[in-house]
Formats: sequence, C-alpha cells, structure tokens
Amino acid sequence: MEVNKIFCFLVLAQKKAKELKENIGKEVSCNEPIYKIVSDILKNLESNCNIPIKFLSVSGTQDNEVLLNLRKLNDDFSLDNAKYLSTRLSSCTDLTMKNGLFFIIKLCNEKDERIVLFRIPAETGIMIKKSKENNFQLDISDDVFIKNSHKFKIAYFDKVDNFLTGFAIDKQINQDKKIKYISDYWIKDFLNCELSMTPKRGTKMLAEAIRKTIEVTDSETVQKELTSVISMIPNVDQKMTSFEGFFFFNESV
Repeated sequence: MEVNKIFCFLVLAQKKAKELKENIGKEVSCNEPIYKIVSDILKNLESNCNIPIKFLSVSGTQDNEVLLNLRKLNDDFSLDNAKYLSTRLSSCTDLTMKNGLFFIIKLCNEKDERIVLFRIPAETGIMIKKSKENNFQLDISDDVFIKNSHKFKIAYFDKVDNFLTGFAIDKQINQDKKIKYISDYWIKDFLNCELSMTPKRGTKMLAEAIRKTIEVTDSETVQKELTSVISMIPNVDQKMTSFEGFFFFNESV
C-alpha cells in the first residue's frame, strides 16, 4: 500500500490532568525527513505487527467510540477528525509512559484502505547549546525522540474488514517489566480493543514457546517432557503430530 497522508501529534502525558491541553498536530510533508523514516518503518508493517486484535462491543453493539471514529476518519482523513485519537491517547498516558510522538497514517491501494496508528515515546537526552564565546552548555531534556527507537507501538485496521479487526504490536513490552500495564495502555485503554486469538495463532504461540524452552534448557528431563507433550497435541486434522511436524506446520501459520 502507498502512503496517502501522515498526521503527527505531540501527545502529552495527561492521564490525571483535570483539564486536557490540546495536543499540537500537523500534516507531515513528503519533503520532510520524518516522512521517509515513517515510510521505512511501514515497509515491514505486516511482518512486525502480527498480534490480532478486535474492537470491544458496547452493550452488545458495535457502537465503540474508537471504531466509529476510525470509520469517520477514513471517510474524511483530516487533521480535525484525527484530533479525537490524539486526545484519547493523551488522556490514557501518564508520566510513566512519558510524552510521545503519535502518527496517524492512511495507506491506500486499488483494493483497500488502511489506517495505521504509530507511537514513539520521548526519551531523556543531553542537548548541546553553543554560545558565541566558542563555548557550549549542556542541558537535560525529557523530550528527545530517537530516530531508531525500538520502543514504538503500532496498530492498523483495514477498510475491507470494516475496521472491526486489526493487528498490533507493542515493542516496549520487552523493555519494561510492567508487561500487563503497557499492553493494557495501548490495546485496551487507548484502542478499546482486546486480543483476538484463533486456534492457529494459539498453537503457533505454543510452538514458539516450547521451541525456545527446548533451545535454552540444559535439562534432558525437561526436553523429554516437552517432546512428550508435543506428541499428544492434535494437528489441524485432529491426528497426533510429530515433533518435526508440529514446528513445520506452525511456521506457516
């Protein structure tokens, strides 16, 4: 899919604020360096962003605010319509998560349209200020954004699915001990979604977990027990599977 338009907001951490300040937002021009950086990240979007999610129903209906806003935004992809998501993210963000750059992106091709939500957290860095006297001053800033940051969060939703389901990734999970907290922040609190687990996806996650455990453990007893467990798991045809077949099948899921 080709990039149609990119909006960028500086999202403030305002979860406990009595009155929310408006986040500063702008459209990113294709001539700006950040446009290429975001475009490069989007090239691996589907391979990196592979956790299925779906919108939570409200009183048994599809009247989910975020879902309805995504549909409205897709129909009229304007900065004004994008402000809702920026404000919502800001109201979910506390000082632990820090301020962040929030990109709202529309991708298109002949068959479909896609909305991508992408957040990079601020980092603490050292700023150098040069003076006229051939000297410089060092300042600490809490709003530094790293070009190659690996702490980003992404989610995307497609029009072909009526935006009901999507995919997400939270790269900050592996770098913070508060796994549940961060996952809830991005997927549940902000997106108002939940994980959408399929039998194939669940089996793949189990295969990956068992394979990694077998690779890192030195205990022959543990390895044998895990191998025995695999032989008891039915495959897609409800027949017992082999050790090799279990991992081979799940590599293509």
